[in-house]
Amino acid sequence: EKRQVEGYRVLVYSGNNSGQARDEANAMAKFMREKFPGAEVYVVFEPPIRSCLYGDYRTREEAEAVMYKLKATRKFREISVRKCLINLPY
Repeated sequence: EKRQVEGYRVLVYSGNNSGQARDEANAMAKFMREKFPGAEVYVVFEPPIRSCLYGDYRTREEAEAVMYKLKATRKFREISVRKCLINLPY
Protein backbone atom coordinates (compact mmCIF):
# COMPACT_ATOMS: atom_id res chain seq x y z
CA GLU A 1 0.00 0.00 0.00
CA LYS A 2 1.44 3.35 -1.04
CA ARG A 3 1.20 6.46 1.07
CA GLN A 4 -0.53 9.42 -0.54
CA VAL A 5 0.22 13.10 -0.03
CA GLU A 6 -0.83 16.30 -1.77
CA GLY A 7 1.21 16.95 -4.85
CA TYR A 8 0.96 17.40 -8.60
CA ARG A 9 0.58 15.40 -11.79
CA VAL A 10 0.78 16.45 -15.42
CA LEU A 11 -2.58 16.27 -17.20
CA VAL A 12 -1.91 14.96 -20.72
CA TYR A 13 -5.49 14.14 -21.76
CA SER A 14 -8.98 15.14 -20.67
CA GLY A 15 -12.26 14.16 -22.29
CA ASN A 16 -15.98 13.98 -21.62
CA ASN A 17 -17.99 11.04 -20.31
CA SER A 18 -18.03 8.84 -23.40
CA GLY A 19 -16.67 5.57 -24.67
CA GLN A 20 -14.51 7.55 -27.07
CA ALA A 21 -12.97 9.52 -24.18
CA ARG A 22 -12.26 6.24 -22.36
CA ASP A 23 -10.55 4.81 -25.42
CA GLU A 24 -8.56 8.03 -25.99
CA ALA A 25 -7.46 8.19 -22.33
CA ASN A 26 -6.32 4.55 -22.45
CA ALA A 27 -4.52 5.15 -25.76
CA MET A 28 -2.76 8.18 -24.27
CA ALA A 29 -1.74 6.11 -21.22
CA LYS A 30 -0.24 3.45 -23.50
CA PHE A 31 1.57 6.15 -25.51
CA MET A 32 2.99 7.73 -22.33
CA ARG A 33 4.21 4.37 -20.98
CA GLU A 34 5.96 3.60 -24.29
CA LYS A 35 7.39 7.03 -25.16
CA PHE A 36 7.99 8.51 -21.70
CA PRO A 37 8.82 5.64 -19.33
CA GLY A 38 10.07 6.45 -15.87
CA ALA A 39 6.92 7.87 -14.29
CA GLU A 40 3.57 6.34 -13.40
CA VAL A 41 0.59 6.93 -15.69
CA TYR A 42 -2.95 7.16 -14.33
CA VAL A 43 -6.30 6.99 -16.14
CA VAL A 44 -8.86 8.63 -13.87
CA PHE A 45 -12.63 8.97 -14.17
CA GLU A 46 -14.18 11.81 -12.17
CA PRO A 47 -17.66 12.15 -13.67
CA PRO A 48 -18.15 13.54 -16.22
CA ILE A 49 -14.42 13.84 -17.07
CA ARG A 50 -11.96 11.09 -17.97
CA SER A 51 -8.30 12.09 -17.66
CA CYS A 52 -4.83 10.71 -18.22
CA LEU A 53 -2.30 11.96 -15.67
CA TYR A 54 1.47 11.51 -15.69
CA GLY A 55 3.87 11.33 -12.76
CA ASP A 56 3.87 11.97 -9.03
CA TYR A 57 5.53 15.29 -8.15
CA ARG A 58 5.86 16.84 -4.71
CA THR A 59 6.11 20.43 -5.97
CA ARG A 60 4.40 22.42 -8.70
CA GLU A 61 7.85 23.38 -10.03
CA GLU A 62 8.82 19.72 -10.57
CA ALA A 63 5.55 19.04 -12.40
CA GLU A 64 5.87 22.20 -14.52
CA ALA A 65 9.43 21.27 -15.55
CA VAL A 66 8.16 17.90 -16.83
CA MET A 67 5.13 19.57 -18.45
CA TYR A 68 7.36 21.95 -20.43
CA LYS A 69 9.57 19.08 -21.62
CA LEU A 70 6.49 17.15 -22.75
CA LYS A 71 4.96 20.27 -24.33
CA ALA A 72 8.13 20.80 -26.38
CA THR A 73 7.51 17.47 -28.16
CA ARG A 74 4.29 18.93 -29.64
CA LYS A 75 2.53 15.59 -29.17
CA PHE A 76 -0.20 16.95 -26.88
CA ARG A 77 -3.32 18.89 -27.77
CA GLU A 78 -3.70 20.09 -24.20
CA ILE A 79 -1.34 19.76 -21.26
CA SER A 80 -1.38 21.28 -17.79
CA VAL A 81 -0.47 20.68 -14.15
CA ARG A 82 -3.16 19.33 -11.81
CA LYS A 83 -3.03 19.38 -8.03
CA CYS A 84 -4.03 16.01 -6.59
CA LEU A 85 -3.11 13.25 -4.20
CA ILE A 86 0.06 11.54 -5.35
CA ASN A 87 1.70 8.24 -4.45
CA LEU A 88 5.01 8.39 -2.62
CA PRO A 89 7.58 5.97 -4.03
CA TYR A 90 8.33 4.42 -0.63
